[in-house]
Amino acid sequence: MISVEKIQFQKLNGLIPACIQHVETSEVLMIGFMNREAVEKSIAIKQVTFWSRSRNALWTKGESSGNILHIESMSLDCDQDSLLIEVTPSGPTCHIGTVSCFPRDQLKGVGWYANLSDRLDSRLRSPNSDSYTSHLIAQGERRLAQKVGEEGLEVALSAVAGSDEEFIGECADLLFHSLLLLKCKKIPVTKVTDVLRKRFLRTPT
Repeated sequence: MISVEKIQFQKLNGLIPACIQHVETSEVLMIGFMNREAVEKSIAIKQVTFWSRSRNALWTKGESSGNILHIESMSLDCDQDSLLIEVTPSGPTCHIGTVSCFPRDQLKGVGWYANLSDRLDSRLRSPNSDSYTSHLIAQGERRLAQKVGEEGLEVALSAVAGSDEEFIGECADLLFHSLLLLKCKKIPVTKVTDVLRKRFLRTPT
């Protein structure tokens, strides 16, 4: 966590903006404001707590809806007047019932994984007989593991004997099946990125 003493609350008359980000997908879920008391309570209970400017009161996100934002990490920006908070949400973040307060159809790059993650979760909860993903899930982890092996071989072959377009397509297939296998084994992708991060930190680049 952070040191509250370092936060420059005085720059915005006692408030600082807090960007709330999904720890697994890096999707921005919402923006809110915190005063010192809100930050201290957030740290104490490990749940995002804001200062409501309209009500002039503290409010812990999800205290009435149950859609709590569980804090995984908090960090200050370079000027020490803004917070980035990584969370695990227990439900939709937005009051209108959506995952994020921002439009998700504009997500690009790796950030688009948030949409894919939700789709895979949906197929695990509610199988669809017309869905390729549901069909794979129904066959079990052994078949899915075999599929990952097949896709890995196709990536290697296309890298040396195929076009760039074919290679990119095979990489997409490998990533999709690997992510689905992680979901089936109930292992968050952050466990994988944590391993990579630790290797990077201890290995010369």
